[in-house]
Amino acid sequence: MGKTHWTALLLMAIALLNPAPLLSQERSPRTEERENIRLYQQTSAAVVAIETPLNRGSGSIIDPSGLVVTNTHVVRGTEQITVVLADRRRFRATVLASSREPDLALLRLEGGVSTFPTIPLGTGQVVLVGQRVFAIGNPFGLAGTLSTGIVSRIDRDRQWIQTDAAINPGNSGSPLLNSQGQLIGINTLIFTRGQSGVNNTGIGLAIGVDRVQEFLTAALQGTLGREAPLRITPLALDGRLVGDRLTQADAVLPDGSFYRMYQFQGRAGEVVTLEMQSTELDAYLVLADPQGRQIAEDDDSGGGQNARITLRLPLTGTYTLYANAYARGELGGFQIRGQTAAGIEIFMERGVLGDRSQVLQRDGSFFNIHTFSGRAGQVVQVVLSSQEFHPYVAVLDPNQRLLREDDGLPDRRNASVTLVLPVSGTYRIVANAFDRRGRGSYEVRVRQLPGRTPAVLE
Repeated sequence: MGKTHWTALLLMAIALLNPAPLLSQERSPRTEERENIRLYQQTSAAVVAIETPLNRGSGSIIDPSGLVVTNTHVVRGTEQITVVLADRRRFRATVLASSREPDLALLRLEGGVSTFPTIPLGTGQVVLVGQRVFAIGNPFGLAGTLSTGIVSRIDRDRQWIQTDAAINPGNSGSPLLNSQGQLIGINTLIFTRGQSGVNNTGIGLAIGVDRVQEFLTAALQGTLGREAPLRITPLALDGRLVGDRLTQADAVLPDGSFYRMYQFQGRAGEVVTLEMQSTELDAYLVLADPQGRQIAEDDDSGGGQNARITLRLPLTGTYTLYANAYARGELGGFQIRGQTAAGIEIFMERGVLGDRSQVLQRDGSFFNIHTFSGRAGQVVQVVLSSQEFHPYVAVLDPNQRLLREDDGLPDRRNASVTLVLPVSGTYRIVANAFDRRGRGSYEVRVRQLPGRTPAVLE
């Protein structure tokens, strides 16, 4: 028997007599798994999603009264901030203080009726290259996502923590945690590659907790104020071109592009056209509804580098238009214009859905029929409005073929369609309820709109 064989037998005997190393190899992954689960259960309830018309991000609740720390670039440029907790409760938030350098903001949740879960700050904790770290946030809107990694590098001059924990768009403002569940940094930047700029490369940067604590102390003592409020310009929907200019003093989106804000009053069902024209920059438009939700954006629909949005407004209230440069750092002059196709009212009737109405067989909902005369090529807008039920409207051509229908969402008080009539004749309007419970009074109106506008966003 050779020496190699005796060596193998000896190693087997040692393993049988002392199995601890083998057991420890099996136990180690399970210990790490339990630690991940424990940390997530301990901290995730205090990690929030932050929604604004222009951006999405994350934040950490650091005080039971509802104080949230996040990045300034997540909430910059709007007063409409919604914070969504892990249990799906939604709160409006106001900015108590913010700074560009460091990129930090302190929010207060409005309307809280109880104490909130919190994440403790790991002040005084030594952060070392190689230690395990955890990130919990909302990458790409996927709420409550946990990723793990290590501290890859520390920039002590700028108090940055570099990590390879997966961080993607939507993680901005989220906590970087140590193994004790303490906040040791605010995830702020990622290095990307490729034209999309959304690919995680394993290099993320977090603002260190000592710098976060300095910011919070100044904010709570009142020695750090909010950034100067953005200038919001009223926009008249009268078709006039108004000159303006993007400068380095304007607000900046997270991608480094400048923008200006305009607001106008709109009515549900109204069709508006918004344009941004420029020979000096690539124009880009973003429109938010009265609830702060982004509902439209455009780059080059106005021809060349000009932007144009045409759509039917879903709600009545104040709309915010962001006149933006497409590329990072672009500056220059532009013209902005808004106009409404109010049109001429050619038909109006009132009615009641109820026991005297017809019943739609497919869902048992009530409906009535109204008729109006139309001409081929005529552009019309049909609006069904009710304060007593959720309306649903459909338009049939003279051959009783369905042309267009609308479910009245998200407004739930106005259902509207805009269309070019294909032939001359008598058209039918189906005044319907969204569900079988809908009943009550309503009115239906038909407006003739100027020109041919088939490209309305529905």
